Amino acid sequence: MNSALRLLFLLFFLSHIPITLLVDSQALFGSYYPDSLRQVYAWYTASYKDVLMDHDLTPSWAKGLMCCEVLFQLPFFVY
Repeated sequence: MNSALRLLFLLFFLSHIPITLLVDSQALFGSYYPDSLRQVYAWYTASYKDVLMDHDLTPSWAKGLMCCEVLFQLPFFVY
């Protein structure tokens, strides 16, 4: 594999680790996060009207996808 392509994949997967842990999983485990991260999350959902990430409006199917992201994708990002 081309070294530039390997670097691109590495950066992609490394960038998704903090996004998955700090942002996406808050829709599932929001009460376990510190207030500062919850405020950023609340600002994002209010500013961009993202109903898929809003705790009260997140549909069950979206929560299921987020569970899959945490259970399956996150270990793959680390590996």
